[in-house]
Amino acid sequence: MRGQGELDAVGVGQKWMRINQVVRENRLGILVLQETHLTSEGAAAVNRVFESSLKILVSADERNPSGARGVAFVVSKQMMEANRATLNDIVPGRAAQLVVPWGKNEELKVLGIYAPNIPSENENFWKCIENKIKCGGIEKPDVMAGDFNMVLDAMDRRPARNDAWGQTKALADLVATMDMSDGWRNENPNKHEYSFLQASTGSQSRIDRIYVAKPMQHMAADWEIRGSGVQTDHRMVMCSLANYATPYIGEGRWALGGALLKDQIFLTEVKRTGEELLTNIERETHNWEVQTKYETWKQNVCAAARRRTKALYAKLDIKRATLAKQLEEVNN
Repeated sequence: MRGQGELDAVGVGQKWMRINQVVRENRLGILVLQETHLTSEGAAAVNRVFESSLKILVSADERNPSGARGVAFVVSKQMMEANRATLNDIVPGRAAQLVVPWGKNEELKVLGIYAPNIPSENENFWKCIENKIKCGGIEKPDVMAGDFNMVLDAMDRRPARNDAWGQTKALADLVATMDMSDGWRNENPNKHEYSFLQASTGSQSRIDRIYVAKPMQHMAADWEIRGSGVQTDHRMVMCSLANYATPYIGEGRWALGGALLKDQIFLTEVKRTGEELLTNIERETHNWEVQTKYETWKQNVCAAARRRTKALYAKLDIKRATLAKQLEEVNN
């Protein structure tokens, strides 16, 4: 996340507005953030602003809450029982576990990670978490996600290289203890794709990952690494996790896209047909005719909105797909 961005009048960073949009547009149930620089007071301010849609739970560095650390969970109130979500601080500012109801009688445990960059500290970090699990200090998570600041396989770096043996073994031991696996790599065993670009050197790496407990692997799908739309030097790693015990939730009610409210072609068409409707209504003497014509006009506006949306986004979708294909060809 690289901080909140410039604070507004109520103490909320500008990036949170975009994060709210990312959660809504991608229908995310849980978003794990790193390097949040968010104090408990800052989290309270964000929660007040997005009270109807999100709940933010934060683990801050005790010595420097607004400094270059911090792990946060953004839980959607539309997708999850966010108000019943709890947070277990494991390594303040570096690791925390979210527990949220998942279905009727189940819980989902998500371990959020922002690992140290220095190899020796990175190694000790994994050992600390493993010891806490073995001693019963924390439960084994269902999902572990975040910025690991290292890779387990040389193919996840470009140029390819192995990380220090100590930190590699420490994380591998932790993953084995938790009985987890790297879902994206399972789905893409030979693919090269990266989540982080080191601007100063041009090197790339897949240091941002999601691990899922092996008994839940069949529930995980839709693995993807994509741009987040938030100003940061990391890409967003995503997957879906299906709970087959919960009822099916559809796509929801169609709504007019916000972009159309600024599109002059669409607005001109709505204004023209609306004026024609008003002229026709003024000549009507029967109320039921007025209601019928008004309903027809609304249906026509919706149809026009769908047509215009397709026209607006068709070129953008083609360009996005072309760029994604070119990136994959370069990486592989």
